This record gives sequence, structure tokens and C-alpha cells, in this order.
Amino acid sequence: MKPINSIDKVTAKPINSNSQMGPHWRSQLDYSENQASQTQEEPQGKEAEQNVEFEAEPDVQTHLHSEVVPSSQPEDDQEEDEINHVLPADFFNQYKTDQLRRQLDSWGLKRVKSKKAMISLLTVTSKLMKLEDLSEAYNRFKSGESDILVFAESNATSAADLGTQSQSSMAVLAMVKKGYFEKIRDLIKKNPDIYHKILIYQPINMKTFYEFVKDELKIEKLDRNIVSDCLDELGICYTSMDEEGGSSQRKSRY
Repeated sequence: MKPINSIDKVTAKPINSNSQMGPHWRSQLDYSENQASQTQEEPQGKEAEQNVEFEAEPDVQTHLHSEVVPSSQPEDDQEEDEINHVLPADFFNQYKTDQLRRQLDSWGLKRVKSKKAMISLLTVTSKLMKLEDLSEAYNRFKSGESDILVFAESNATSAADLGTQSQSSMAVLAMVKKGYFEKIRDLIKKNPDIYHKILIYQPINMKTFYEFVKDELKIEKLDRNIVSDCLDELGICYTSMDEEGGSSQRKSRY
């Protein structure tokens, strides 16, 4: 048996000497060294990759803010600002009760009892009118030609004209109704349930629809005739509950 010291020398020699290794072991060693060097370089590569992503983030956010956010703003907001620019926000609040009543009459709107309800109705109605017509009426008001908003087609400044259904007052009424009709039509298109019922010729409940329009327009008191006339104009069938008998009636012009 060989001495222990000779065994140590034999086993230690091939480990510390690369000259004794064959090609196979040399290739394995080279492969291991390459793997070790790649492992050490990977964190640097990941850090550089993370830095690139971090620097790109602000550009993406800037792009989103410049493209998506402005386009998401509806045009209605711009139009509303223009309407508010024509009339001061508290314009009808400055009216006396008599002025409010005469303004309702001149626009063909049904009178309501409370002053707050009259102001609400007139404010919403003014936002449905054409800016050009509203601006002309406001200029006449500021010049002192009339103490209410009067359109060019109307002669509603005198008390006699307020009590008659002249051609001029009918023209104003038609203009006011047109504004309401267009708004109600838009509300119908934006409500999937109501729009679906209309498409399948299913009559809509007048009471429910009236409350829906009133809430959307934010009007405390709204003339039911305006809503029903609009549905008739559009050829939409609707039902109304008879208060006395409780029966349901189907109404439509067509």
C-alpha cells in the first residue's frame, strides 16, 4: 500500500495542474468560466434594461396626457361655456316675479308657481336656444329695448301680445320647442333601455320618461305637453295611466 503522503501528492497534482487535463475537461472548464462571467454580467444588463424602461415611462405618460385627456373632454362643455358667456349665470335671478312670468309667456312655456322653479325653467330653456338668437335678445335687453329677452320674431313686449297666439309668438314657441325636442332626442339615444324599446315598437311609460327628462335637464317643473309633443313629433308610442280608472292608454300620432 502506498503511503498517505504519496496519495496526497498524486491527487493534488491533477487538480492544481491544467497540463494534465484532457480536451474534454478543458472544454467543460471553459464552459463553466463563460457561464460564470455571463452570470456576473446579467445584473448589469437588467439594470440597464430597467433604466431604459424607467426613462421611457414619462414619455408615455406625457403622450397619454397630450392625446387622450384633451380628446376625452366633450364638446358640450365648450358649448356650455359659450352659452354662459352670453347670459350671466345669475341672469334670471335678477328678474322680478312679473318679469319671470312674462318671460315664460313670451317663450310659450307653462307658468309655474314658485319663483325658484320659474328661474330653473328659464335657465335650462335658454341653454337650448341658438347662441345667435340668444345673443341678439340679450343685446336688446342691455340696450333697454325690453326688460325681458325678446327675439326678433316676437312682439311680446306689450301685455296685449302676451295674451294672443299671434304668428310671432307661435314662431318663438316653435323655436323653444325645437330646442327641447333636440335635447330630448339626444337623451333617448343615450339611454339604451328607452332606445331599445322604441326600436322594437314597445310603448314607453310616459310618467317614467317625463321624470327621466326632468331629472336629466335638471328642471323642477317641466310642461308635460312639451314632452308629449316631442314624442308625437318623433312618432314614438307611449302609455299614460288614467288617474281615475287606472287604465293604460296607448298614444301616438302615427
